[in-house]
Amino acid sequence: MTEFQDLSIQIESAGEGTYNVRAETEWAVARNYGVSFPTLSAGPPGAVDDRPQAADSSTRDTVRVVRLAPADNIGEAMFNALFQGRVRDLFTMGRARAAARQRILRIRLHFDMGDERVAALANLPWESMVDASLNERLALSPDLAIARCPDVPRVLDVPAFTGRLRVLFVGSNPRDDLRLDLEKNEIRKALSNQKVLRYKLLDDATWGALEQNLHDGQQSRDPFHIVHFMGHGTFADEAGALQFSDGPRPGREVGELLHSYAIRMVVLNACRTAEVSTLAGHDPFAGVASALVLANVTAVLAMQASIPDAAARIFSERFYSGIARQFTIEEALRSARSKLRAAMPGWEWAMPVMFLRGHGEILPDPETLSGTKPAGAFSARITAKSEAPGEVEEADRLAAKPHAVVPQRQDEWPSAQSGSFPATEPGDGSGPSDPRIEAPGPKERDTGAQSDPRANFDEKAARPRENARDGLTAPDGPKSDGTMGLDAKAQEAR
Repeated sequence: MTEFQDLSIQIESAGEGTYNVRAETEWAVARNYGVSFPTLSAGPPGAVDDRPQAADSSTRDTVRVVRLAPADNIGEAMFNALFQGRVRDLFTMGRARAAARQRILRIRLHFDMGDERVAALANLPWESMVDASLNERLALSPDLAIARCPDVPRVLDVPAFTGRLRVLFVGSNPRDDLRLDLEKNEIRKALSNQKVLRYKLLDDATWGALEQNLHDGQQSRDPFHIVHFMGHGTFADEAGALQFSDGPRPGREVGELLHSYAIRMVVLNACRTAEVSTLAGHDPFAGVASALVLANVTAVLAMQASIPDAAARIFSERFYSGIARQFTIEEALRSARSKLRAAMPGWEWAMPVMFLRGHGEILPDPETLSGTKPAGAFSARITAKSEAPGEVEEADRLAAKPHAVVPQRQDEWPSAQSGSFPATEPGDGSGPSDPRIEAPGPKERDTGAQSDPRANFDEKAARPRENARDGLTAPDGPKSDGTMGLDAKAQEAR
């Protein structure tokens, strides 16, 4: 049974292009001040992308393609900015602690979308972070997971789980330029011999057909819990939309519909569906994935860039193969990234983004399904009952306990404005060894970190292209103004 240990990171604006970073585990808190992050600036439409292109080069976007460039500089710059000083120390110790307990360290990035300066960071490719000292891409590491957790101004209200796990695969290809037939074949193959879930394929989906299928499932007491969209996505005029066979639907409408049918998870295999507006005065929840998060969808997988059609098919096949093998969502996603890394020449492996609300729980535990425990406890683990095809079980995990943090004064920190801090040695079992890495206290925000009263920290931590479904290219290096450039190329996209 895979379990997770959370490292929650809150980024707050400090003015003048700098930020304060606060990292928290169940046992300690660390802060850095005056941190600067690399920025992305879109290249001019039609700019040449010098990366070799596949013969079949359309994407799953309908406006233009901006591809992620084959360079690690942006990933290194983002890692070095986020994980420096005390936050780096806490990350290193937290990872060692998780490994000693055979857990995955889940990095949860919290963004206050109501703060325009913080919202501007939401479009950075966090999944591309690279620790150059270890030659390690964090999102590909088997002992790490990365999730984005936008702060949402509403209480997470997940209805009780009913029925058996069902997935609705929604295909829409109004321009007839994508090979969705191949993607559906890959999905059928991945789910052919499994007992985890049941599914339905909806071809040439109209908006009305989607609503009707969700309605029919609810009325028959056999509701859908996961919706997977394959097709074109757009992000224009600071808002995202999905292209259905009878026209586009903005993210806000999609979120409203899926919320009304209590959908727990959405997979958006379409371009730029993870993108958000970063301009002052615009709705920060107008992107498709962000609108779904606002609508109380517990987990959303979306694409932050132009996804080549071939890469989209690889993602679906490997992700659902993992689900069929009873992987957690995080494990299935990492497996899909691994195959994309091996099969595609660029940064396609970093395009999928996982958004979580709460603790990313999707399904209830076995006791809830059997009726021996009230509904309300959830787990991201999807497993199968051996006695009945299509039945669903989840691994029971320790309940998360709220805890708080002792506030820390900025004057306690040397070189606070520069973000440079002296090194510290890891803890010895009683908590962090440096007094500036705090133990959680009794009166601050609950970050949702897992709490295990049985565990003691007694280890010594060591220190340390095809058809695309929209359009983004990865940064190709710092410009003279300190920003990270993007190469754009006008082209068809998913």
